[in-house]
Amino acid sequence: MMRGELGVPPGGFPPALRAKVLKGEAPLAGRPGALMPGVDIEAARRRLAEELGRAEIDDEDLCAGYPMYPKVFVDYAAQASGLRPGPDPAHPRLLLWHAARRGDRRRDRPGQDVSSSASQAVGETDDAGRCPGLLRAERPAPRDPRARPPRRRRAAPQRRKAEEGNPAHVAAPMPGLVTCVAVSPGRKVRTGDLLLTIEAMKMETALHAERDGVVAAVHAPPGSQVDAKDLLIALADATAD
Repeated sequence: MMRGELGVPPGGFPPALRAKVLKGEAPLAGRPGALMPGVDIEAARRRLAEELGRAEIDDEDLCAGYPMYPKVFVDYAAQASGLRPGPDPAHPRLLLWHAARRGDRRRDRPGQDVSSSASQAVGETDDAGRCPGLLRAERPAPRDPRARPPRRRRAAPQRRKAEEGNPAHVAAPMPGLVTCVAVSPGRKVRTGDLLLTIEAMKMETALHAERDGVVAAVHAPPGSQVDAKDLLIALADATAD
């Protein structure tokens, strides 16, 4: 974002913040879309038609998804057109999630005596827009629809928070997963040295030392799930040998 690959807001980014993030790297100049390679629309239309076995591909299918996510779009379109198998919305178990028509009745395995059947009754829509329904499954006796109770999860350990305004404390800027720790206790670091990386929302954020010092303690080893403002690393003043 700071390189300008997503564009630049009116007024630009704060210069000090941009310089700190880019670390000497030059930002893009001009419109970022101008740097992207061109797309031959008609060639893409022919290629998509061959993959899906269609005679025609409309502009919405061609331009709205295929150029950006070709494999995902082809898989979706093939399943939607019946070229590839997908979840059967007529399956009784899926009636719990997919609405059925009033009085609809479905079977697991048609033609078999041991097959189960399910029916769903739907009432009228109320003023709040909700529609009450009833699902009944038989084989031929009714099944117990109750689910197993969820397993109890162990409470996450409470981590120490970094002291606000303490320059020796390196705090987590956001919730995430510590993927890499580049330092260990006793190691000397200089301003700008990499300390660790945090992954959040499929993006990695690198934390660098903001002053010279010695690593006194690492409070979040790799694989730790941390919350915002958790203490990650404590630094001490560098001492002369």
